[in-house]
Order: sequence, then structure tokens, then C-alpha cells
Amino acid sequence: MLSRLLPLYRNAVPASIREPLSRALNWPEGGMVSYSAHGEDLFVRGWLDEIGVERTSIRYFDIGGNHPSVLSNTFLFYKMGGSGVVVEPTPREADLLAAARPRDVLVRAGVAFDEQRSATLFQFEPSVYNTFDAAQAEDNFKTITELGYPIERRAAISVPLVPVMELAEQHFGDGPCHFLSIDVEGVDSLILQSIDWSRFRPWFICCERPDVAISAKILEAGYSLRCQVPHNAIFARDDVIIRQI
Repeated sequence: MLSRLLPLYRNAVPASIREPLSRALNWPEGGMVSYSAHGEDLFVRGWLDEIGVERTSIRYFDIGGNHPSVLSNTFLFYKMGGSGVVVEPTPREADLLAAARPRDVLVRAGVAFDEQRSATLFQFEPSVYNTFDAAQAEDNFKTITELGYPIERRAAISVPLVPVMELAEQHFGDGPCHFLSIDVEGVDSLILQSIDWSRFRPWFICCERPDVAISAKILEAGYSLRCQVPHNAIFARDDVIIRQI
């Protein structure tokens, strides 16, 4: 998916400037390519470049990876040489991720936010509507059908759940998590609520816009809301951002 800025970049910047600039910044001709829904990856990438994080050392935690590249908040970083942990409970999508992104650690499970260690995953085609929330599943099907877009139910399956802090400490205990992306259709806020921000402090967080209470918790933990797009919000850790301003 091309960033919405690409047409402006192509049309407003002369080729004599655009081409050497693209080479100098290691951009493809025509500008940067976003794989996120609304350029969330470009926003975070811009900050990480500004901070001076080497592209091959970028580490991410992608909860709800789904497709390896389509509507992915982390594929851009993988393509640049980074790697991370991708959590994906759907067998078909997990197989695609394993084949396309071998540097990543793939967790074939969902993320627990309470004492439950398994749950029913309601599956759809397209799989971007998969959810653990029964009410969200019905709402997804009803809304998409009413809008006239194709959607089909697939068999619901039982999948294991792993606590988010267990994964965070196992994989990021000895180094930074530069980017936490959460996209799990209806339970983003519950996962955010289960994070101990004193023990796990990703530099940037992208999630479905949380409610007021959850947002307040994130802000209290030393983050600021830095970007909002139609469905997502991006928070940045204050001590990481402030030192660059």
C-alpha cells in the first residue's frame, strides 16, 4: 500500500532533486512505501531514523500479525532488516508468516489478558476480522455485510493464550522493544490493561484507539499521544522523544 504522501512527493518535487534524495535516504524511486492502513509504519520509522536507531537493529512486538505484509504495521521494518516477535493464532496466517518472515520469532497463540489460557477464535474471510470477542465477531459480520463488502464465516477454533508480560520478558528482557503494535479486533484495550509499564517499556505503541481510562494509564506511564489516524493511535515514550526535541 502506498503512503498517501507519495503523490505529493512525486508531483511536487522535481526529479532532479527527488532521485538523489531517494538514493541518499535509501528510499525507492517515488518515495516511501507504507504497508500499514494509514501510514503508521512511516510515522514510527521517521522517529526511529531521527533517533538514530540502525535499521537492522529495530526490534518490534507485533500482537495480531495476520498477513506478512498486507495491512502490516511491522513488515516495513522487517524489509529494512529488522526483526521481532509476531503473535498470530490463526493457522493459515501463521504459516504465511513463517514462510515469508523467517527472521521473526513466531508465536502461534493468542495473548492472554486474564487467567484464561485458551479461547475460541472466531474466524472470517478476510481474516482481518478474526477476533476472540464473540460480540465483536457478530458486529463485524453484520457491519461488513450491510456495507456490501464480501465476508464469510470460517470455523471457530480453540487456540492457546500466552500472557503478554511473559512474552515481553522472554523476548525483550535484554534489549529494547522499539515498536509495539496491537491489532486484535476488540481486545486491544484489555491487552494494554494487562501490561506492567514499569517492566515493559516499548518506545512506540500503535493500537486501536483506547478508551479514556486506558489512555490515561498509558500517559501516566510516561507516554504521550503523538499521532491519530482513522482507527489507530500511536503513543511515544516521553524520555525517548524529549531528548530529540
